[in-house]
Amino acid sequence: MRGHIVEFGVHHGLFLFLLNALRNEDEKCFAIDVFDYQNLNVDRSGSGSLAAFRSHLDTLMGPQGRFFRVVQRDTLSFSTVEATDLFGKIGVKILSVDAGHTIQHACNDLHLAQEVLVPGGIVALDDYMSPHWPGVTEGFYRFMSAANRRLKPFMYFQNKLFLTTSQQWPLERGGGCGVQLPVIPVNDRMLVNRPHHRQQRMPAQPTSSGCDRPGLRVSAREAAAGGADLRDRQRGFTLLELLVVLAIIGLLVGLVAPAALHQLGSAKEKIAHQSIERLASVLDMYKLDVGSYPTSAQGLQALVTRPQGVARWNGPYIQGNKVPDDPWGRPFQYRSPGQRPEHEFDLYSLGPTGQTGATGAAAIYNE
Repeated sequence: MRGHIVEFGVHHGLFLFLLNALRNEDEKCFAIDVFDYQNLNVDRSGSGSLAAFRSHLDTLMGPQGRFFRVVQRDTLSFSTVEATDLFGKIGVKILSVDAGHTIQHACNDLHLAQEVLVPGGIVALDDYMSPHWPGVTEGFYRFMSAANRRLKPFMYFQNKLFLTTSQQWPLERGGGCGVQLPVIPVNDRMLVNRPHHRQQRMPAQPTSSGCDRPGLRVSAREAAAGGADLRDRQRGFTLLELLVVLAIIGLLVGLVAPAALHQLGSAKEKIAHQSIERLASVLDMYKLDVGSYPTSAQGLQALVTRPQGVARWNGPYIQGNKVPDDPWGRPFQYRSPGQRPEHEFDLYSLGPTGQTGATGAAAIYNE
């Protein structure tokens, strides 16, 4: 089986890095996430950082990183045409859906998945039936009852619901229609990127599964595969092989995740140190122009907007006109004069816990 590997909502990349083991040399891994555009993270289902992801990519993947493509974007902004153009003719063989956990995101992302998935590909829907994210489950049922035409679930494992294309559905290999999922009644409005109108069913078309399912339309990608030589269609991974590897990956997540997360935490601390040193250099430039560092009251915002009464300000000193946050998404702390010996100012991050003292981790200071 040929196709790219894609994840909607990568956070810091752990699962996508494991899926990279299923990638062939002519395929890529696509990391699609809002990352630093946290204003688009409406349900707060994770707080990604593009700098943190790239650092983990360099640290954990090394030379394999050249096969990764990063797309900083909300999946709701994709049209089906844009999605198919992004992945090209090769399509997608594995797509992990773990972006926004709203009803709209889950339904939309499954709709995009069915448009780009190659025959026999696999979709992994994260947090299905999770009591913490009911929007995922409801979005799944809305998609199944209102928008689905080629995906069927076949396995639930490690908090993920796995789906594949109808013709390759394992329960239909023997000719039966398999089990039926309960359907939650919904109205005819579609939560996907298309006009909101009642959907007109197309006449049933013959499929190779031997099971009559009215209304099922065969996609262009499936139709093209239908006429291919059998040996061409069986090149690469089979569905069974993919299932075995995914099961092994699920077990590896439990074994490797603690050590990997510890390493990712160390990477964030390195990013924090680097960011602090860069901000300290910018503060030195500010001092060269103004004659002194900003006061505690003026804060780091003085690097972006001219403080009142400062005549020789030559900013903004930071590109983008916004003071960056630390790798944990919190503002850097600043005070001047500094409270440490031989430091004119203190610039620091509160670290992963956001606290200092007995209950929090040690803060990360400028040197």
